[in-house]
Amino acid sequence: MALKKAELKIKVKEWEIEKERLAMRASTRENNSVSTSVCDVREIQALLPTMSNDDVLSFFMSYERVMTLNDVDKSL
Repeated sequence: MALKKAELKIKVKEWEIEKERLAMRASTRENNSVSTSVCDVREIQALLPTMSNDDVLSFFMSYERVMTLNDVDKSL
């Protein structure tokens, strides 16, 4: 049980670092991003993780990471 908690803390820390890195990259990037169409979202759907009942937090972290890395608008 303690090992799982330690692994989860490590994953959360890695995700926080990744979010900071992406925020820094986004702030330096020009605002010439193209809006994501429905077709693009369908292509991204194949990259999304599958959820298991025992690791819900990792699923949502992976989901957010895929969406962020593919520049999907948060309103979608």
